[in-house]
Amino acid sequence: MAAAEQKISDALQAEVEKVEKECIRPIQMRAFQCSAACCEDRRSSHAAVQGCLQQCMAPLQQAEGALQSQIQTLQDRLTRCGKSCEDSVRDMLAADPSRAAAGRAHMETCVMKCVDNHIPLVSQLMAQYRHSLK
Repeated sequence: MAAAEQKISDALQAEVEKVEKECIRPIQMRAFQCSAACCEDRRSSHAAVQGCLQQCMAPLQQAEGALQSQIQTLQDRLTRCGKSCEDSVRDMLAADPSRAAAGRAHMETCVMKCVDNHIPLVSQLMAQYRHSLK
């Protein structure tokens, strides 16, 4: 199962890195430039500066939250698929407990199939994320 975890992790990391460079960094740059502008007026009150900073950072926080939501969606779907594999193995072992080795092999194959089926979803979810930012 380590191979399956590594495979999906690599796919997700590659997509998230692309999204981070293409989408998040420009939002970060605007947020930090805006934040710097908030601090330029030395006559502004502490509360005014804090409010300005919060407004500047809001789009970045929303973008990061939306990205986390997409990643969580993928993780939830993978978890459900993995639970289905567990149920399948549990049913197999309930019928014949001596098939533990076969159960482990079935679990590994099933989990890898889950990963293979969900890898295309990574780019689909990231495309939805990019679209949501526009």
